[in-house]
This record gives sequence, structure tokens and C-alpha cells, in this order.
Amino acid sequence: MQIGRRFESLLLAPLGLLLAGALVVPASILFLYSLFRFALLQPYGDPTLANYINAVTRPANATYVLNTLWIALPTTVLSVVGGYLLAYYLVFGRSRRRSIIFVLVL
Repeated sequence: MQIGRRFESLLLAPLGLLLAGALVVPASILFLYSLFRFALLQPYGDPTLANYINAVTRPANATYVLNTLWIALPTTVLSVVGGYLLAYYLVFGRSRRRSIIFVLVL
């Protein structure tokens, strides 16, 4: 049975609306709130980039960023390499253990 392109896009429209509502809208609200200063959880003043300028110019934040990268980069590299090797073994391996490892991964 062949489904037309228009019908496919019509079926995918609710997913697109869900993604927009669950991801784009909250991220936009978060960005807009980040432009304000807060006192007792209440925003005040005009929207400015002062919060971002403060975050970039504080010396302590540079230390936080370097510490984060020091942990995140090796972790990411090891995860990608390990995942690639595992996926390669699962696809091309000839062992009985392959199905057991596949079930454990799932």
C-alpha cells in the first residue's frame, strides 16, 4: 500500500507540534527570562545582555568551563569509540555471545 507524501506529512504534523511545544517553546521562554535580572524570583528592569556579559567576563567561570571540558571531552571520546566498537561487533561478530550482548544493550 502506497501512502502519498501529503498524507505522510499530515501524519507527522502532530509530532512536529509536540516537539515544538515540548522543546522550542520552553527553550524560548528560558532564553527570554535569561535577559532579565531577578530579585526574589521576580524579574525587573529592561531586557539586557548583562547576564551573558557577566558570565563570560568572570574569571571563576573560566575555571568552571575548563573543569567541565576536562571531564566532558574524554568521556565523550571514550563513549563514541566504545559505542562504535560495540556496534561493529554486534553487526559483524560471529560469536554466540553477540546475541547476549545485544539483549544487554537493549
